[in-house]
Amino acid sequence: MDGFFACNICNYKTKYSGNYNRHLLSNRHSKNDSKNDSKNDSKNDSKNDSKNDSKNDSKNDSKFECIKCNYYTCYHCNFLRHMRTRKHISKSLIKPQTQEYECSFCNFKTKYKWNYTRHLKTNRHFQNMYQKKIGERLCYEKSIKKIEIKEADLDDVLMNGIENTIINSISKWYEKMKHKSIRCCDKKRKKIQILSNNNTWDMTNINTVKKLIDNIQSQYFKKIKKWRLHYKNIVNKERYEDELIILLKNTTTDLKKKKFVTRVCNIFSTNN
Repeated sequence: MDGFFACNICNYKTKYSGNYNRHLLSNRHSKNDSKNDSKNDSKNDSKNDSKNDSKNDSKNDSKFECIKCNYYTCYHCNFLRHMRTRKHISKSLIKPQTQEYECSFCNFKTKYKWNYTRHLKTNRHFQNMYQKKIGERLCYEKSIKKIEIKEADLDDVLMNGIENTIINSISKWYEKMKHKSIRCCDKKRKKIQILSNNNTWDMTNINTVKKLIDNIQSQYFKKIKKWRLHYKNIVNKERYEDELIILLKNTTTDLKKKKFVTRVCNIFSTNN
């Protein structure tokens, strides 16, 4: 009947798939299924001569087929049982791809982790890594030239003050630096290291940070000249004079205070 689930082994019919699946797991079905298998085995033994022909005929008539195992059957219960066999499960498992370890510095590849770990300790690896990294680095003197101060940044000085503006400028410059050329190796004693032209780390002191602050502050001061030409005719005279006084005061005040220098050193003590 259409719309019914039928078990030919047990002569069982139902309208509901849930009842049908429950029946397939019942003891009654298992007993009848085992008897049916023994009958099928005896039939197969008697038909060895026409094995290939019968296989092709049954394959065409079968409703359930497992392509991976080349297995086919007319009975849903047999198909479910096949899905639980070791043969099917072993073929269904995805074999993991062998992992390959690769060193980008030395063009070295291996399948074995122990071999890769041993390579990382070789002189060849350290030499190639050093040469490649050094080639990509800028020394400190060249890297500070990458600090860009724009005329529009003076608006930040007016809104946030010179200290916060310089902190933001240094932070952005340091974050963009792919290979750091300055680092604070001792926050407590304010010990600073900079990358020299010879690609070696030179130990300096807090005066390096103070010079950097002076350098950025002087760049802000130089931008005031262009700011005056641009804003003099835009805003009213009273506002222009007030803002000019604030900018001049901020760009000429002494910023080499201990607390402010410490804030700058804290930037260089991260991501080293």
